[in-house]
Amino acid sequence: MDVLAEANGTFALNLLKTLGKDNSKNVFFSPMSMSCALAMVYMGAKGNTAAQMAQILSFNKSGGGGDIHQGFQSLLT
Repeated sequence: MDVLAEANGTFALNLLKTLGKDNSKNVFFSPMSMSCALAMVYMGAKGNTAAQMAQILSFNKSGGGGDIHQGFQSLLT
């Protein structure tokens, strides 16, 4: 779960950097909600799509789909 928590933190910071590039607007988002929604999509993805999503979500460090599923279950309970 520690690896997944780190992956979520990395994703959140990268997303904030991307969304915050326009200094003329305020930014409000829920990184956990976005991460959970994208993780559900990732669990159904295959091949190149799954590999690209894993890279963006920083899941490539966590080992596999089962680990991610169990990790989110632990994070959300």
